[in-house]
Amino acid sequence: MGKQENDFFMTIEEVLAHLDSITCPQQAVEMVSLDRLVGRIAAEPVYAQFDMPDLDRSAMDGYALAPVHDGDLGPYQFVGSVLAGDGQPAALLPGQAMRITTGAPVPAGADRVVMQEYATQSGLEVSFSEAGRAGQHIRAHGSELSTGAQLVSAGERIQPLHIGLLAAQGNIQIPVYRRLRVGVLSTGNELVEPGNTLLPGQIYDCNRPQLLALLRNLGCEAIDLGRIPDDAERTRTGLQAAASIVDVILSSGGASVGEADHVRDAVQAQGEIAFWRVAIKPGKPFAYGHVAGVPFFALPGNPVAAVVTLQILARPWLLKRSGLRQADSMLIPASLEAAFRNRDARPVYLRAKWLVRSGEIVVQILEQQGSAEVSSLAAANCLLRCEPWQSLQSGDQVNCILLPDSSSNGVGSLN
Repeated sequence: MGKQENDFFMTIEEVLAHLDSITCPQQAVEMVSLDRLVGRIAAEPVYAQFDMPDLDRSAMDGYALAPVHDGDLGPYQFVGSVLAGDGQPAALLPGQAMRITTGAPVPAGADRVVMQEYATQSGLEVSFSEAGRAGQHIRAHGSELSTGAQLVSAGERIQPLHIGLLAAQGNIQIPVYRRLRVGVLSTGNELVEPGNTLLPGQIYDCNRPQLLALLRNLGCEAIDLGRIPDDAERTRTGLQAAASIVDVILSSGGASVGEADHVRDAVQAQGEIAFWRVAIKPGKPFAYGHVAGVPFFALPGNPVAAVVTLQILARPWLLKRSGLRQADSMLIPASLEAAFRNRDARPVYLRAKWLVRSGEIVVQILEQQGSAEVSSLAAANCLLRCEPWQSLQSGDQVNCILLPDSSSNGVGSLN
């Protein structure tokens, strides 16, 4: 590669290292209720306020026993019942039994709960076919959680199954980071909004809706900034207006070196471009900088390249800026189904699909790999990185980079 500015390419690793080195201001904190909490990022750790269980509780419907010795099948003296929701019952004396339901407090003196299937009650006497063992079917006080145990850590994304735990500890809301406001705009005279009639030479703008959807999947508040035509002044004013209402600006198209590409000059007129052009395929015309102090990403105009650069280059920074302490791994190992050779000096990210076959995860490289072929994006569930000039053989072990699905926050799923 040449050493002239316009010919300089950064590697993917250099881009990621540069973005990771940027100090991110902390997002504002807000209180959010449990019903709106899934997907949000905790701003502070949340701790248990009391032991769970708060006292010894029955794990089964049956009889609490205070046996004389192990293996004693009775008859025991029946002295009453205790139900879930009752207060602490009277203590049991040796040789006594008390009917107990799941979740009810275990009476003092009892050392086990025997399932009702093993009991035969006659009047005020109860006998058993099995007497169990000490501690059986009792959820001991504090055995699940102790006071002060951490329920959620700062910077952790709240998952659906966190909600029950938080509710069990009496939380109705917790502090989370405000969603990162990311504005998305498209550039290009050829773009038409879906729903309108296409004229010769025009295409529907699929980038903006796609990028907005991916950003929402990451947990961002995605702001639609509309489309800007290929006009230098309108590009400048559009970026200026965007900088006043969002935390991050993300554009697609217009960042190359063609005569109709005005994004780079418009950014430099009111900010700076820290770098542009990355050794990645698809996605070479990728830039990062700022407009009036607001971070700015310029993604390529080709739809596949826009998605790839968002997922590979911008996504880690956006998650960090959102307050996420550590992004989940997006990699799963798989066996390559068919050979592939990269005939380019850049790493290439291939659209692919993983599946389970005979208990093994296998990945198939999709046939269509053009940077404008959105149908292959919809068919893919992962990306596969192939290094410059690398030849992959059938059966090679590779790492699949999971693409997001509806059950995840920016991460694919094996479900």
